[in-house]
Amino acid sequence: MSKDLLLLLKQQLKLLDEAVNVLKFSEQKCHEIGIKDNYTPDELDRFESLTNRFARLCDILLQKIFRLIDEIDL
Repeated sequence: MSKDLLLLLKQQLKLLDEAVNVLKFSEQKCHEIGIKDNYTPDELDRFESLTNRFARLCDILLQKIFRLIDEIDL
């Protein structure tokens, strides 16, 4: 069972790494926009994508990775 959990952890860590790369891409796009008083609808969509991707990364980390590590540890 522990071997299966370690394999699952490896898969989840790969998923986490992919999510980090997508978040970095989105962060770079938002960094290029910068801070200003008014944003175009396209720019607002980019910031919304950034926040959605951050939330997804947090979900993967908290709901999958940490729980799986806890299960392996016990």
